[in-house]
Formats: sequence, C-alpha cells, structure tokens
Amino acid sequence: MFRTSEMGGNKCWEVAHESKLARPDACPSCRLCADLRGTAQETAGAAGSPSATTTIPGNHLPPPQQKFEGKIERNAAQSIPWWPARVVPAKGAPNILLIMTDETGFGVTSTFGGVVPTPTLDQIAANGLRYTNFNSTALCSPTRAAIITGRNHHSMGFGVVAEQATGFPGYDSFMTRDKATIGKIL
Repeated sequence: MFRTSEMGGNKCWEVAHESKLARPDACPSCRLCADLRGTAQETAGAAGSPSATTTIPGNHLPPPQQKFEGKIERNAAQSIPWWPARVVPAKGAPNILLIMTDETGFGVTSTFGGVVPTPTLDQIAANGLRYTNFNSTALCSPTRAAIITGRNHHSMGFGVVAEQATGFPGYDSFMTRDKATIGKIL
C-alpha cells in the first residue's frame, strides 16, 4: 500500500509500514524516492570476520538478521566462528544527529546553565549548534508522542495522557498509520 505526499513540489511515494514493496519508477529527483529505491549492497572485509561490514537499502529497516554460516561442533577447536557483518551507512547517506531527552527542559543541562553535566552537548553547542525550539505539553505521553513524530500531540491522538484516553479525535491515544515516527522516517 502506498500513499502520496507532497515534498518540494514533487509527487513522492512512501511505503506503508507493512509493505515490502518499493516503487523504483517514482519521481527520480527527490531524496525520499531515491532512498526507497535503495542502493546496491556493499560489503567490505572477509565474510564472517569481526571486521566485515555491509550496507543495506534505506527501505529495509531494521536490518534483517544475518544467517550464521559458521560451523558448530562438539568443542571450540572443531568449530568455525562466524560474525555477522556490521551494518554501516551507505556512501552519501545523510549524516543525522538526533538527540532526544525526556523529563528535561532547557534549565537542566550544563549547556544552558543547568546543573547536569553534558560535556558532549556543550561541545556541540560550542561548535555553533544549539537546539532552541523546545516544546512541552507538560504531560508525559503527549510530549513523547510529539517528540517521536515532530507533530502536535493532538494530531497524534494524545491530547491527554494515555491512561485518560477518551473516544474523541485527538484524545483517543491511537497513533494512526498516516503519522510516521522519526524511527520510521529514518
């Protein structure tokens, strides 16, 4: 099942969660369609060695479990080990840094004058990157629904905490299939 969305004026096709299909004939100019077509799998290092790496197409997340191709015998001396290849990003993959915090605000981290030491965030901020668009609903599950989707908590069905869900739109605590989480998008 495919659904269309407008991205940069191009008509793009997004694969529904349960579908394993991709449309290679979708618009060639947009990043989403390029990701859906995937890229050829690249493998480096000796197969089965701890240093082996592989890439996967961007529309196959999470990575499929790799088959064990070693040999298990009665003792270790007769057995042959086999390590699954470490999945690495393909050449040209976007470099995304996603930082998600829960139960915190600006005043918590040392980056913004708080008492919790966050040296890595301090270093990122010193290099010029500061997250300054913090939104909170002041309730746990609505805030989490908004954080994992980048959408308003009412549009996600979490106008109230999940335990107080009602049978009304925006308050039923059901995330519909047309609302993708950051995990699905990436």
